[in-house]
Amino acid sequence: MSVILPAERTTTADRVTGATVHRLTWTTGHSHHLYFTAEGLRSDGRTLLIASERLGGNDLWSVDLFDGTLRQLTTQSALASGHTHHLSIPNPVRDEVYLWRGRDVLAVDLASGVSRALWTCPDGFQESILGCTADGRAVLTSISEDLSLRLKTERGVAYQGYGDWFRAKPLSRVIEIPVDGGPARILHEEHDWLGHVNASPTQANLVTFCHEGPWHQVESRIWGLDRTTGKVWPITPYDGVAAIGHEYWLRDGKRIGWHARHAGDDRRHFVGFVDHDGANREQFEVDVPTQHAHANTPDLVVGDGTRSSGDWLLLWQRQGAGFAPARLLCHHGTSRHHHRAHAHPHLMPDGKSVVFTSDATGYCQVHIAEIPSDLTSLPTWRPAERFYWM
Repeated sequence: MSVILPAERTTTADRVTGATVHRLTWTTGHSHHLYFTAEGLRSDGRTLLIASERLGGNDLWSVDLFDGTLRQLTTQSALASGHTHHLSIPNPVRDEVYLWRGRDVLAVDLASGVSRALWTCPDGFQESILGCTADGRAVLTSISEDLSLRLKTERGVAYQGYGDWFRAKPLSRVIEIPVDGGPARILHEEHDWLGHVNASPTQANLVTFCHEGPWHQVESRIWGLDRTTGKVWPITPYDGVAAIGHEYWLRDGKRIGWHARHAGDDRRHFVGFVDHDGANREQFEVDVPTQHAHANTPDLVVGDGTRSSGDWLLLWQRQGAGFAPARLLCHHGTSRHHHRAHAHPHLMPDGKSVVFTSDATGYCQVHIAEIPSDLTSLPTWRPAERFYWM
């Protein structure tokens, strides 16, 4: 029987913007929402999947957004997985979630908690983030030749040896794993560092993956793959100006968004959108640098800023041929010291709130900030006030 815990939710108003912010977790251990490209809100509109270190484990939990209660979905030792749940992915049409436990991809029934093994990563390869097709029939992932010993890097440490892995061009594969059993198949392989396999939320045949590495050195960050035909194509060839990364699907499942940095000036940042076939590419410089960006449509983008810009959640609204100056939603103040402590802002499906993670109070906790109906009621960004100890 799964553990159900009472609500830990507290609600406050941001002291600068007045926006309503709900802190959903409060425990001595890190809690975080899923990676920002994954939709953690279930179809009932009230159940949000998160990860939390509590009760001696590193598990997936659900939060009831109506009453705040938390329900344990998996049971594993904090040391058993070897991965954070940023790699986990829910099934969009059935009550399951997929995760890594060691070298195995597991399917976990969200109602019963019963798990079953789907696939084992072959020896000599390193695991990566999971995706799930729009029809719910297949789990997707990429694996890359494990060069950690040769390159003297520690597996799972973000950005360690980033350039070395890129230049080494490890053998990498995009893998499809049937959720109802059966052999996995290799959809694509090449000697390049591949990652971030993202499935279109509406088109079961469409997948993106990325060429990993320093953004300004990759010839094309975002690539498309058609599962039906096997066709692979570059979506965003590098233009020599905007170094692209942190890509995601828009809600229509046909267009893709991203965030980019200027190759010659890392204080200049962009957001962009493109059709899945590479057509109708558009890119806009924004007025505040940001580490991540997310959007449901090209009309509203949320970002998490940077340390130098003040660690705010930022909102950019489409205005004419570009975007209006950034509005401050709330201060997240997270340290970014590790992946769990990245804010990873994600617009909820209705576009009325943002889920994010922050360790401003010590441990990482999960939050939701409500977006006011009138964005002009929010203050515009201003340079951050810094103190001598920061």
